[in-house]
Amino acid sequence: MSDYLENALANHVFRDSSYTKPTVLAIALCKSAPSSSDDGTSIDEVADSYAYARQSLNPSNSNWSDPTAGTQGQVTNSSEIAFPQASGGSWGTVTHIAICDSATHGAGNMLFYGELDTSETINDGTTFSFPISNLSIQFD
Repeated sequence: MSDYLENALANHVFRDSSYTKPTVLAIALCKSAPSSSDDGTSIDEVADSYAYARQSLNPSNSNWSDPTAGTQGQVTNSSEIAFPQASGGSWGTVTHIAICDSATHGAGNMLFYGELDTSETINDGTTFSFPISNLSIQFD
């Protein structure tokens, strides 16, 4: 979880500030590990070229699993998250993801981040996706 989200939730629960959940949850592919202090502008995201774009799976009961239905505090994607086919060049090697509250490349707040189980090199003509239930977020 990012520092931004940790502070927003702590202020919401323990202080007088309210946190409004985001309407957009956009998955960004990163070429190196984000840090908790990063935001949507400072992560080492794949370049905004060669058909790359963040992919959204917005907050919805139909988009994310019920955290009480299996592993407590864990949600997984209920729909495939498919990125466009790399076109015109390589995206490089993707090692991490970030979930941001903006679908715009290089914008917004980073909410969550994590390392891929296996790094993926995305060359021209390659597509990348998270099949159903392959992206999980765990609160513990």
